[in-house]
Amino acid sequence: KDGTRRLRYVENTLLTVAKTAAVVIQYHMARKKILINEQKFELVLESSPDGIMFVDENGRILFANRQIERLFGYQRRELLNQNVEMLIPKRFVARHPRYLTNFFKDPQRKVINDNFNLWGLCKDGSEIAIEAALSPARTEERNYAIVSVRDNNERRQLQMELKAHREHLEELVTERGRKLQESEAQLRAITSSAQSGIIMINSEGLISFWNEAAAKCFGWQADEVLNKAVQNFIIPSRYRGEHLQGFKKFIETGAGKNVGKIVDVFGLRRGGEEFPLELAISVVKIKNKWHAIAIITDITSRKEAEKELRRRMNDLEKFNRLAVGRELAMIGLKKEINDLLVKAGGKERYNIEN
Repeated sequence: KDGTRRLRYVENTLLTVAKTAAVVIQYHMARKKILINEQKFELVLESSPDGIMFVDENGRILFANRQIERLFGYQRRELLNQNVEMLIPKRFVARHPRYLTNFFKDPQRKVINDNFNLWGLCKDGSEIAIEAALSPARTEERNYAIVSVRDNNERRQLQMELKAHREHLEELVTERGRKLQESEAQLRAITSSAQSGIIMINSEGLISFWNEAAAKCFGWQADEVLNKAVQNFIIPSRYRGEHLQGFKKFIETGAGKNVGKIVDVFGLRRGGEEFPLELAISVVKIKNKWHAIAIITDITSRKEAEKELRRRMNDLEKFNRLAVGRELAMIGLKKEINDLLVKAGGKERYNIEN
């Protein structure tokens, strides 16, 4: 009768309304905040230079940003709720489910470029080189894959150009190496088959090359003389001082008394025997230092032939003065002289027929 219960009811009702209003206000504030965050998130996604898609475990596209539209030529509405395989060339579709299944089994960020052999399929049927990255995302309801797609055409083109350039350089190096090996083989064949000794002396006066003919001529093998002073092996002791003095001038100027000439000198064999040789010296500059190349021919036989030739010519002169009527003996002697001349590298002197 006094209205107490009615008052309590009103108070409780007002309290409930107030709480409900507070909850509604909080809900709208939270919703507004969520909308603002969603707008910020969407702004970030839409302004990204990379194409971004949300894909569920079945491969269904749940979101695609503007860059995806630009890359593949589809409108967003054409992509949503479609399988992502529509963006994959047919030759790669068969292995795609395995990639997606493995990713959701072990959801970790993965970057895929397949050595610049990853391609996307555009709406018009053309293909573009791409690079893709998968990142896991999870809500209370399901798992997602955030797929970032980047146009890789320029980078792939650059990589292909670099690869082609590298392969070209490798071909050049291989070709030059082959030619160098051929040149070295030819040089070895020439020097090993040469009848003359070939010796190279570096700027320190040490032997840097010694062919087989030089070994045969002087009696020293290459491994016995290489990187050793040349005067200690092939130059007679009485000429060594002159050699050392001349070599000092040579290493400074590349010039010398016998450089560029063919001269007859004496050499020293392993056993200490001196012998006549023909020497031709040429020079070459390697790493700004002078090196000498000596071509050596043993002329012992020629010198002996010349000596014998002089003796026979003296005999001939005697016969000319003392044996006027001995033509047959003279013809025989002339034949011998002609033979000796040919042996010494010259020409026949006498015409026997006339």
